[in-house]
This record gives sequence, C-alpha cells and structure tokens, in this order.
Amino acid sequence: MSIAQDYNQANYSTTLYAKGKGDIRIFTNLYQEKICNNTDSRYYHFLSIIPEGIFAFHHKYNLGIRAKLRSVTLASKFNFFSTFAFKENSLPFYSNYDVSSVSPFIRHGFNLFEKTATAQHSISIPILTRKSDGFIDWDGVSLQSQFFLNFTKKSINYFVDFGYLIENIDGTLFSDEDLFIPISFPISFLPGYFLQRQHYVYLLSQFTPKWDFTRNLIIPQGTTISFDFNPYGQIGLGYKFFTNHGLEIEMISTYFSNFQKNHTAFTWNLGLRKYIL
Repeated sequence: MSIAQDYNQANYSTTLYAKGKGDIRIFTNLYQEKICNNTDSRYYHFLSIIPEGIFAFHHKYNLGIRAKLRSVTLASKFNFFSTFAFKENSLPFYSNYDVSSVSPFIRHGFNLFEKTATAQHSISIPILTRKSDGFIDWDGVSLQSQFFLNFTKKSINYFVDFGYLIENIDGTLFSDEDLFIPISFPISFLPGYFLQRQHYVYLLSQFTPKWDFTRNLIIPQGTTISFDFNPYGQIGLGYKFFTNHGLEIEMISTYFSNFQKNHTAFTWNLGLRKYIL
C-alpha cells in the first residue's frame, strides 16, 4: 500500500508515529553562495549529508537520532563540483570536511487551534573529529524545537513548520571569552497538491528572524556586546514520489536570501526515506 493514501499523508514523516512504526532517511543539502565586492568574487559551498532515524517505542513519544557530515569549500572561481573536492586553480581556496554533530531528538503530539499537531525537540552535540583551521560547523551545542501542523482544504494540503533554534552554546557563555550565539525563529509554509496518487508537488516559503549575540573581548578597551538582527529567507519548489513499498523520494530547490546586497545563494536538496510500517 502506498504511503500517499490521502491528502493528509503528504507529510506523514512529521506526524506522531504509532507504536512500532517509524522511518529511516538520508538527506543531502547543498548550499551555494556567491559574494561580490569591488575587487573580487567568492563562492561558498556547504554540503551536508544527514542520515537519521526515528522510531515509536511508545504511542505518545517517538525517539530519533541524526548525524551530520559536513563539507565546506571556499573558492574564487565557481565550480559546482568543487563541493566534492574537484579543485581548480583558485585563490583563495579552502576545503575541508568532517562529521560535525550528532543530534538525539524526541517527538510528541499536542493540540493547536483545535487541530492535532506534533512537536520535535533536539539537541545537537558537536563531535568534530578532524583538526581544522577553517570553519566546518559550530563548536558549541545547539538547541531546537519545531512544531508541525498539517491540514487539508479543497484538495490542497497545507503544512506549517515553526519553532526556535539556538546555536553554538558552549562554556564561553559563562566566562569573559569571545562569544557568538545565533538565535533564530524560523517559520515555513508549504502548500502542496497531489498530481497523482504517488506524485506530490509543493511550494516552499520560509522566513527566519535571526539575532546574532556577539561578545568580544578587546584589550585594553574592555568587552563589547552586540545583538544584531540578521534575518534570512528562502522560496522554492519541492517534489515527492511515493512508492508502493514504503519509500519516499524528495527533491527541493530554493532561492536563498539574507537580504543583503552582493549576495546570491541557492540550495539543492535530495532525500530518500524508508518507512517502517
């Protein structure tokens, strides 16, 4: 039996699974950004490969875990495949990779606007294993809560995802050392429609208010503290294909903006999920 039995199953993976059910997934995200100034251009490539699994050991709670493998490339010449270490004669050039974090998470149900919704809470623990002089991922712990609401009206499926994300929390929070903690509140709206029973398309729109808390120790001036507003957003198109064997294939492409001049960015995403039914 196909997962896509009706319109409410389009985002079945965000629901609270019944006891004994769950899924395993691998998701790949490629973020490419171009930054231009008066003298040159630079390209950043962030490739994240994220395997995860979730299972219902109890009818009220689902438990899961995910890992993140991260590759980062900086180059002055654009090469789509530079993310995969196809190096060109490009200066500056920086490329590195690592298993950056492991994140256990828990999911439970609740009522929102008289509708059944789900909440998911995770803690991301950094486990960078390779020494690096450049950025791969945050060195501190990240905390995230997401709230999922899914409903249907006139054959159109509506999915809403909102929550908070606090990143890079470490021991420097309670010391006089330099500190950088981004705090964001992403909200996403994804209306979609089944073209056929196994083919689902949707629009993705996301806006994320974000504040960057920075503390710098400057000698001899002392400590400076700033709380800067740096929002971002993205809009794109997604597609899901459901098989009769509990498999889900998902593709997403988005235009990403941090609302600053001279920045252009896109994301390319591919996911494969196997449901445990």
